[in-house]
Amino acid sequence: MFFDKTYKPKSIEEDLVSEILSFSESYEGSINDLGSSIEQKFKDQLDEASYLDRLGSVYFRINLLDKATVIAELNVKLFPDNSGSLENLAYVYLNNDKKQKALASYKKVLLLNPENSYAKD
Repeated sequence: MFFDKTYKPKSIEEDLVSEILSFSESYEGSINDLGSSIEQKFKDQLDEASYLDRLGSVYFRINLLDKATVIAELNVKLFPDNSGSLENLAYVYLNNDKKQKALASYKKVLLLNPENSYAKD
C-alpha cells in the first residue's frame, strides 16, 4: 500500500458524537437554543442515550458546564427513562451549583433505579 501509487485509502467517517460536537462548536445561536437545534438536526440519528452522554462528558471535562447542561437536559428529554442520563444530568447540576435541580434529578434516578448508590448518597 505504501508503494502502490494507485492505492487510495477509504475516507474516515465521522461518528455521530463528532458530528454533533462539530455542530455545537460552530453553532452561532444562543446557548438556550442549542439543545433544540441539535434535536432538530440529529433527532433521527439519536437512537440511544450514549451519544449525548459522551458529548456531555466532553464538555463537562473541559469545564464548559453550560454546554454540558444543555446536552444532558436534551438527553433526558429524549430518553426520560434512562437512569444513567438522569444521573449525569444531576451530576452536572451539582457541579454547576444548581443543587435543587440536582436533588430533583437524583430523586428521579432513584424512582427508576432504587439501587443506584450515587443517588442514595
